[in-house]
Amino acid sequence: MNRLAMLVAMAWACPSAIAFHTYSITDVGDLPGGADFSFAQDINDNGVVSGVGTGANGSVPFRWTSSQGLTPLPLLAGFTQANSGTIDSLGNITGVAYTIDPLTDGHPVRWSSQNQLTDVGVPAGMTWAIADAGNDHGVIAGWGQTANGRRGFTWSATAGFTVYQPLAGDSECGFCDISNSGIVCGWSGDFAAFWKNGTGGYLAKPQGGVLSFPNLITDEDRICGYVGLSDGTYIAGSWTTTGRFTQEDQLSGYPSMDCVWATHDGSTLVGAAYDSDYERATLFNALDGVVDLNALVDPSTPGWTLQLATSSNRFGQIVGSGLIDGKTHGFIATPVVTPTKVNVLLGKATEGGLQSLEAADGNGLTVCKFLVPNQQAAPVTVELDALSPVQTPSNYFIRLVSKVNTSGVLSQTVDLYDWSSSSYADTRTDTLNTSFKTVELQATGDLSRYVGPERALRARFRVKATGPVGSSLWCAVLDCAQFVTRP
Repeated sequence: MNRLAMLVAMAWACPSAIAFHTYSITDVGDLPGGADFSFAQDINDNGVVSGVGTGANGSVPFRWTSSQGLTPLPLLAGFTQANSGTIDSLGNITGVAYTIDPLTDGHPVRWSSQNQLTDVGVPAGMTWAIADAGNDHGVIAGWGQTANGRRGFTWSATAGFTVYQPLAGDSECGFCDISNSGIVCGWSGDFAAFWKNGTGGYLAKPQGGVLSFPNLITDEDRICGYVGLSDGTYIAGSWTTTGRFTQEDQLSGYPSMDCVWATHDGSTLVGAAYDSDYERATLFNALDGVVDLNALVDPSTPGWTLQLATSSNRFGQIVGSGLIDGKTHGFIATPVVTPTKVNVLLGKATEGGLQSLEAADGNGLTVCKFLVPNQQAAPVTVELDALSPVQTPSNYFIRLVSKVNTSGVLSQTVDLYDWSSSSYADTRTDTLNTSFKTVELQATGDLSRYVGPERALRARFRVKATGPVGSSLWCAVLDCAQFVTRP
């Protein structure tokens, strides 16, 4: 059994105790007319993805939304190909048009949220240029070729181009990303650097590092990238602009790591572990170390080998590329969320709490029978609230692991809350016994009705006796609750 097969075989309905979420995977698909290929580059907080696929003449950039799927972006007149870079919070995408190669005839462009193309142009004195990133204020950062070597630049519609020189002693520099505060990260010579208010400086050079390269800067001005060592391997980590470098753990079995992106607050980094090529998409943070993203794939979306994670948004969605049915496709990994609030409407909670619902570890939330005058009412009724990572899901279901503590004839009913009618809609009823049972309730119809204000999700868990029971003072145990959404 190969390594991925082992990981899949070890997975089950709810995770055992683990610091990270599990994720449901969405295939962004591919564009018609070219090879069966796509690559998801970036995702904003609205769940809109920028990426690149192939058409009849080569690379074609795209925008992906949950409602429209892949939409090819228009090409600049005179060029046959283009690549997309980052997407900002408003949906504007930065990119580069080219015909032969971006490193020979690259030409920066920008697409609006309505897919209108802007010809950014090439800075004066450059033979080609690449626009890598743009911030929410419409400022683009990139790099290009001059007669004296490569140089970084910024551009905005009001200020035009500003070309920067390398740091003292270096012959070349370039920019990779720009934050909303205007700090630019990039490289000068062989090492990672940053520029603030027009002034540049090196990022910390870790001991043993022979080169370093940044990939992005977060909203909190934390810079993520990698450091090359003398033995030819790479370590992943992040810098602060005050000069500190934090190395992340290595994934066992893979000599090199790359940090490609970080969550909006910089708390969790995403990237890849590899030897000769990108092989495993990874997550890592200071508290929990590194984990193979493939080990966190929800059983409802099997078949993937996630190879590279390239970006994430503040709702925890991750994009990147991986293999599915032998083809390289872009993916969106959406966190499977657990309740943020539990409200025991009927019954008495005697053990456990909110954290008890995060993993199927046998330590669940125990709610004991409450005597009610209405014999039709379930004497154990619990309401579960969560936050959806997706505003308009294409698929939504809840998964529960539960049991009762006595023999007899008891049943549980699970309902999903319909915010449009302020009532519970889809319902599933199952028998319960003293062994844990996993059930899933699939939402039907217009799924947007299940996502309320501020992306709220709600479900209800009810247990009642429907025949003789071994004890009149019985309890229900809810061991795990997961809300699974896909864009």
